Amino acid sequence: MKQLILETTKSCLSLFRIVKNSTFKIDVLPKAEQKKLIILATGPSLKSVLDTDFEALKQHELMAVNKFSTRKEFAELCPRQYVLLDTVFSTKNNTADKLKIRDDVLTALLKETTWDMNLFFPSNTDMKPELEQMFAENSHIQLHYFNMTTVDGLNAVSFFCYEKGYGMPFAGNVLVSALWLAINMGYKEIILAGADMSMHTIAHVTRENQLCLGDVYYYKTDRSQSDCVVIDQKVDAYFFKIAKTFEAFGILKQYAAYNHASIANSSMESYLDDFEKVEISEILRGSLKG
Repeated sequence: MKQLILETTKSCLSLFRIVKNSTFKIDVLPKAEQKKLIILATGPSLKSVLDTDFEALKQHELMAVNKFSTRKEFAELCPRQYVLLDTVFSTKNNTADKLKIRDDVLTALLKETTWDMNLFFPSNTDMKPELEQMFAENSHIQLHYFNMTTVDGLNAVSFFCYEKGYGMPFAGNVLVSALWLAINMGYKEIILAGADMSMHTIAHVTRENQLCLGDVYYYKTDRSQSDCVVIDQKVDAYFFKIAKTFEAFGILKQYAAYNHASIANSSMESYLDDFEKVEISEILRGSLKG
């Protein structure tokens, strides 16, 4: 009974957040044209996938995220779906280094995309006019906006809201929104590549007790924390966010099953424990089991 009351309370709070934060003018998502989708995360394990299965990847429907457009592989793999979540990519005002990251990513998307691609942004971006003016210059790119409002609680209520596009599980990582979009677009076999989810390994505390985070990507050979960035956040808040993000993946596993879809993870080093781990080479040759 206590659990039911707790989940009901979460659902009520979720509905309040939807009314407060979500837009009800929701884009109709493009429908999946294929059954299988491979989502390219940018964790270190993606490098081995690109090294060994690059040509095979070209034959599959791909979704890319965040900084992938700035890499040479972007224009060679031609992902049909692309998701940006972090506020660094969709806010007007930020620090100089973050503005450079944003401009590099958006410019690469604009200039390098020569194939039809759906580009997804959070609906709460304050850059809609700028984004629409920018990408109007490239007829291959179709902009879509999505609500990233956190919805949790009773599955019946949450899944209804997910389907309608009112919100999603806690989006502490771009892969949460990528999976949610993939399921709602109708993909039935979703495979994660490069989804190491090792955020806890990039954190350390300085002598001054400041939380410092390093960047770990598949294209970085230097795994040291010499270039870490101090963030204005306590350690408990940082690890709470990580925990909520991992909880969201568990919810997405249930939501995928509800939609008769499956999610697999091809990173053997990944900390994700909700999805079956599979060999990417086998996936590229065949299909996931139901």
